[in-house]
Amino acid sequence: MIEDLFARARRASEKDLGALAVELAELILKTSVAERSAREEKQRRRVGKLLRSEAAQKLGLLLTDRAYRSASPGRTVAAAREAARLTQASASLGPLDRAQLDALHLVGGLVPPVTTLALRARLHLESQAFIIDADALQEELVRLKSEGFRINLNQLGEEVLGEKDAGHYVERTIALLESAEADAISVKLSSLFSQVRVLAFDEVVRRVTSKLAPIFEAAEEHGRLIYFDMEAYRDLDLTRAIFLRTVLDPTFARVRAGIALQAYLPETLGALAEIADGAKNRVEQGGERLRVRLVKGANLAAETVQASLHRLEVPIFPSKHEVDAHMKRVLRAALQPDHTRFLQVGLGSHNIFDQAYAVLLAEQRGASDMLELEMLYGMSDSVGRAWTKLGRPVLVYAPLVSAASFPAAIAYLVRRLDENTSAENFLSSSLSMEAHDAAFEREAKRFLSALEASYTSAEPTRRRQDRSAPGALTVRGEGMSPFDNAADTDWTREVNRAALKRALAEVDAASFDVTARIKGQESGSQESFGFDPSRPGQRAYRIRLAGPPEIEQALTVAASALPLWSKTPARIRALILDRAADELEKDRLKLIALMVKDAGKRVEEADIEVSEAVDFARYYARQVLELDERYEIRGRGVTVVTPPWNFPLAIPMGGCLAALAAGNPVILKPAPETPLVAQAGVEALYRAGVPTDALSFLPCDDSVASPLICDPRVAQVILTGATSTAQLFLKMRPELRLLAETGGKNAAFVSALSDREAAISAIVQSAFGHAGQKCSALSVLVLEEEVYEDAAFRRALGDAAASLPVGSAWDLESFVTPLIHPPSGPLRTVLSRGDGRARWALRPSISSENPALVSPGILWGVPEGGFAHTTEFFGPVLSVLSARDLDHGLALMNQTPYGLTAGFFGLSESEQERFVRGMHAGNLYINRGITGAVVGRQPFGGHKASNFGPGVKAGGPGYVQELALLTPKSQKTAPSPVRADGPRLPPEVPGTPVVGEANWLRYLPAEVVVVVGSDAKETDLKRTLSQAENVGAHAIVYRSPPPNESQNALDRTSTILRATRALESILKSAGTTRVRLVGGMPPELRRLVAPLGLSVLSDPVSEDPELEQRHYLVAQSISVAYHRYGNLSLGSLHPLLQGKKL
Repeated sequence: MIEDLFARARRASEKDLGALAVELAELILKTSVAERSAREEKQRRRVGKLLRSEAAQKLGLLLTDRAYRSASPGRTVAAAREAARLTQASASLGPLDRAQLDALHLVGGLVPPVTTLALRARLHLESQAFIIDADALQEELVRLKSEGFRINLNQLGEEVLGEKDAGHYVERTIALLESAEADAISVKLSSLFSQVRVLAFDEVVRRVTSKLAPIFEAAEEHGRLIYFDMEAYRDLDLTRAIFLRTVLDPTFARVRAGIALQAYLPETLGALAEIADGAKNRVEQGGERLRVRLVKGANLAAETVQASLHRLEVPIFPSKHEVDAHMKRVLRAALQPDHTRFLQVGLGSHNIFDQAYAVLLAEQRGASDMLELEMLYGMSDSVGRAWTKLGRPVLVYAPLVSAASFPAAIAYLVRRLDENTSAENFLSSSLSMEAHDAAFEREAKRFLSALEASYTSAEPTRRRQDRSAPGALTVRGEGMSPFDNAADTDWTREVNRAALKRALAEVDAASFDVTARIKGQESGSQESFGFDPSRPGQRAYRIRLAGPPEIEQALTVAASALPLWSKTPARIRALILDRAADELEKDRLKLIALMVKDAGKRVEEADIEVSEAVDFARYYARQVLELDERYEIRGRGVTVVTPPWNFPLAIPMGGCLAALAAGNPVILKPAPETPLVAQAGVEALYRAGVPTDALSFLPCDDSVASPLICDPRVAQVILTGATSTAQLFLKMRPELRLLAETGGKNAAFVSALSDREAAISAIVQSAFGHAGQKCSALSVLVLEEEVYEDAAFRRALGDAAASLPVGSAWDLESFVTPLIHPPSGPLRTVLSRGDGRARWALRPSISSENPALVSPGILWGVPEGGFAHTTEFFGPVLSVLSARDLDHGLALMNQTPYGLTAGFFGLSESEQERFVRGMHAGNLYINRGITGAVVGRQPFGGHKASNFGPGVKAGGPGYVQELALLTPKSQKTAPSPVRADGPRLPPEVPGTPVVGEANWLRYLPAEVVVVVGSDAKETDLKRTLSQAENVGAHAIVYRSPPPNESQNALDRTSTILRATRALESILKSAGTTRVRLVGGMPPELRRLVAPLGLSVLSDPVSEDPELEQRHYLVAQSISVAYHRYGNLSLGSLHPLLQGKKL
């Protein structure tokens, strides 16, 4: 029958092959059923049961993901019990599985070692259907070859963390080439090199090709095929370039080599054409044919998650139908008769209709010797044997892992579980398929429909972002679209990389002058010079600093601008802000280059910072429109913005934009280190229509800047900087309205039940990004004892950090770029002395060429409460402590005076809940990095000494309203009574949606001391206390003693001192620095503001409940990455995520 089908295929037109492929698929199906072994039949029935129970699927995923994480049998049993409880899967299991689950509940806690051993043995046994145990490799290779298969071995594991790890991968690959009787070995880019960054394209290609040389030499010696796996879309062009550079090297002309191409990417057709051209050239130069492996693609979910995080187009076709159609397009393009001399084709598919079509197409075109079918180990082996019996070669893609390294297989198993249980996947349909039953007919119809669609053209790419041309200004109507985050730059696009290089060259070659701008006029009398942290000793640009006359002029201009700007309709202010977003976006590449020059910032981080600035503009524009629906909005007055140098664009722009939105004229005093970037941002705002009298740009020396704090015309100051700076401002002016985001000593906890490799990846990014110079940077790593004692974890963490490239920000390969200044203060102390008994797991070093360039340091065994535990360094030093358990870990993390960001790495949902309940910080992150808060997604701001003022979060609801004076449009005349149904907090605010990550802002009741001035009204006191009670806040009332005019000066001073001690005692016993002031500020409070770092909330008591309640609330942002390798199904089980839109 097969020969008849081949003969008919040779006579048929190409479009008639579809019907013949259905006939051949029927033959293969019947043959495979007869070939099915008892083991395969058992596996088929088991997967069939999984398909019928979503709960059982989730239980399988949870157990697979967690059973091997901890060495502790007790922790493993607890994890398994939690998985069973969350999934409630018992009722959907078979009798044997149900009995084992019941035993886990009944006796698992009594004999954890035995239970854990049994659980892991069961999982290991189940996994052997899909993965070859390295200890049984030779035996399994013999079996596969006896069944007529050829074998391609793939070492399992996710991206390597460091260069030592990458070196071990190369060594293992060579050992396999020398010892295993396999036909091919697969390699992948992310296992060969730990520092894959598409921006450093040429350097990555150079480094990886050099690593491949010994592998290719071993492959040639032993006659093996080297296959390049294709992974993330990010690596498509890199992998292709590395492959072609290596195979076209005359040294390796005789090495058989191939590359995988993914049909779910539109770019695959173009990639195939490039590979075919390379193959032709290679053969014409006397080399071996090249091979392409056509697969549909297995990272769909993960690609969707990544695209969503960065607001980029998902690079893959949006439907399985389109993927199936493209697979056939690519197949036809590959199986060309004129390709037979130089190209071989492997079809990686388990769909018997696609397999049949490929075989018949090759037969029709006289290209049968080009084609080999390829199948995954353990997936439809009987179908593979059916093909071999018909004389068609089959290459089995066989994943390999040792028992000791089983966690490396988890990601692969999760993806296979997804494939086996996906309703759209052919494998799930084929489990019970018989010739011409409903499943067969449904899949045949899908196949024919895709085949027909394959004759239409497909888009060449779904990623079309082009930064080389400025974006068009948005055409605005009456309304505004809902807020969404700006897209980061897609550096996989060569056009964007080329445009960046031009921008860097232009900024590097240009000369710049920074000058004060007041009412549109340049001014400034004192000359100074800016510097480039990457190029010590060079003058980067000139600065004309403002002096006292310019400061006075700026204050006068801003005060004069208040009436008009405050009365400007909110809609107009919002439109100007929205246009400012366009202007900042238009200047994106220039702004990135300026940050490289001015702040020594890595390009990728500078790009994200531009996105943040754009987001601030769009978000605050929409916030003021929302406020305008309910309130009359007036500016509070002249607002001074004093930003830091570490975020030289986003933070100054965020402060200015929010204050402007609220109707305030602004004076921006840029950080002395980075005025060049701030000036570029201000110029963008001017172009957008911000009046020049409403925004003054005032670079000046700190020594002359005190009027910007002390002058009574200044209504409020927005500060981002050191805690000591905030205290200084309050000492200078105790009644100052200060909104300050200050220091941080941010911590993360790693549980024994964590994905340790994923944790390490996030840890090094959080600790050493921007050389640790972020207020949110990870500084304290608290490890559960088991993790702390895990030598492999310590080695991997050190390897990952040591492998980060350290160098100039102009070098696109660099990850750790220079500090803004050479180390000083606490950072210099820890670099030179360490901390007591702590030892360097990775010793940092200072560059001899640039004293501001410091490599990462990891200080292991830091004592609790010690210098390195509690002191902010603001540099690339990570302090590591050991904790007995999570409760001890929380105590260590909460022990510092700060509370900005904190992280938790662990898979247990109950532990995640405990972390959220017990961690005192403004931004909490679970199973992701603790830096990189995104506007509207994770509003940013801290607790404790990390925040001064009302505690509102930048990039979140309430920030604009805190900068304005609001009067409800529907005025309430009666005080709001205490709620009869008890306290109720405001509802949670969901963050902008992200696939695989849940983000929300919640409000918690605050500890507040209510200070009642002698002139306070009792009605105001009752009103404010009722709102404190309504939200469940703990309010302690302190009444200032009334002034006694009959006392002499000495007696009055004595009374004030007694009152000061009394108030100080109340504040310290309450453990709070938040004060709600009713009435005028008494002298005892004035004395305590700076020394205690008090946040005095002095607005008049409002009759509006929402406005008054905000004084008794603290906001906390929570971010949970709940996907596992792109799988999203577990989010619905998570207790923290119940009721949230995922």
